Amino acid sequence: MHADLAALGYQGSYDRVAAFAPAWHAHRHEVEQTSGRGTFVPLAFGPGEAFQFDWSEDWAVHLRSEQLTGLTPTSCHASLSMLGSGY
Repeated sequence: MHADLAALGYQGSYDRVAAFAPAWHAHRHEVEQTSGRGTFVPLAFGPGEAFQFDWSEDWAVHLRSEQLTGLTPTSCHASLSMLGSGY
């Protein structure tokens, strides 16, 4: 931050910037009413508007032989229900 300010013509020391930064950062979060960790926006979807599909593969041992298996968990966001399929 000090390097950026110096490039803009600031002639103060690094220590002054380092002392000012935490208070400025806290004040900015207070004014913007944020926690500093991002903003959580709850999402709402109607039936049929959104779903999530994931794919996973792993090795499984069945009857003493290794087989590559797949799993597809699908979730419907409107009802919070889960459907899983294995291959």
